[in-house]
This record gives sequence, structure tokens and C-alpha cells, in this order.
Amino acid sequence: MKLALLLSTVREEGGSLSEGTFIDTLITHHGVTRRELMALLNKSKSWISKRHLLAQKLSEDVKGMVKDGVICARTAEEIAKIPEGLQVVFASNVVRDGLSKTNVGQLVRLYTREESDSALKEAILDTPLVVLDAYPIAPVARRKEKRGIAERIAGSAGFLIRLAYELKGLLAGADTQSLTMANPHLSELYVALVDLKTVLNMIVAPVSPGKLLGGGAS
Repeated sequence: MKLALLLSTVREEGGSLSEGTFIDTLITHHGVTRRELMALLNKSKSWISKRHLLAQKLSEDVKGMVKDGVICARTAEEIAKIPEGLQVVFASNVVRDGLSKTNVGQLVRLYTREESDSALKEAILDTPLVVLDAYPIAPVARRKEKRGIAERIAGSAGFLIRLAYELKGLLAGADTQSLTMANPHLSELYVALVDLKTVLNMIVAPVSPGKLLGGGAS
């Protein structure tokens, strides 16, 4: 009972990701079995496995998307089933196409089939909506948007800020050869950022250094 109450507190403080970390700690560091957790927490084996998967397999970038509200935890549980290094690209395109958790699960099952070749897997990651339209899996049900536009903007901005600082660190430590290889992608990024900056300049009021430091005009 105490363990169940502790899980309830963890859920209230951090949601599904914290639940996954809590379960991972019990299993990895305290030797608690999943069968024991099922009895102690009064949860199904499937529920425990999905939460544990979030802690063990989900990339940090996609965890950030969950924390920012860009994607829901149930969708992240499906994304965690594909290789970690490919998750953020797939997750970003899922958000772009507005796909539901059900559709993401369909795509992941198609991706992990033994008979799926590399071309199909690449298409699933890069153009998931096209694959759903091309394969008779199930009708494409767009995710019902529950968040307001302000929350969506804030979540996307938070995710971009996190990636921007991560990219800045990577660029600072990269050698000349790596930068040369990445240059085409960096050029595309530059164009996209300039376009975004143009929009931001129209809606974000500039703040002078004097206002930032003293709260008034310098």
C-alpha cells in the first residue's frame, strides 16, 4: 500500500515519465520483479511494461517533447519501440502530421516487422502520413487537439530551445570534417531559422538591454 501511495505521489509530481523512472529504479536497483510490482501497485503487466519502456528506451529529446506537451506519453510509449537514435525524427514528423497514438502504433508495428525493408522504414520515419495513406492499415484518424494554440506554441518553442542549445554544444565540439559532412543540413536549418526569425520579428516586441537590466529605459 505504501508503494502504491508513493507511485501516486510520483504521478502527481511528474506524470508518466516519472512513473517510468520510479519503476525502473525498483526493478534495476532494488530487485523488485514485475510480478511483484503488479501486486504491489495493483497495475497490469502491460501498464508496468509500458512505463518501464519509457525510462529504458525513450531518447532524452523525445522525453523533452513529452515534458513540453508536444506529444503525449501514450504516443511516446509507441515511439520508444524503435531505435533510440531515430526516435526524435519520427516524433517530430508525427507531430507535424498530427497523427494519433493509434496511427503511431500502426506505423511502429509496420516498422518492426521482419519483412519491412530499409526503404519502407525510412519512409515511415520521414513521411509517416504518406505511408499510412499508401498501406491499407486503417483509416488515418488525426489526433484530436486538446491543447490550445498558446500551449502548442509554448511547447514547440520549449522543444526548439532545448535542441538549439544541444546543437550549439555539438557544433562547438565538432571537427572540420564533421562540419563539412553536416553542412547541407546546416544550410537548410539556416534557411528555416531565417524564415522563422522573420515571423518572430513581426510578433515579438524587441526589448532593449536597459529594460532587461533596470526595468525601464536606459
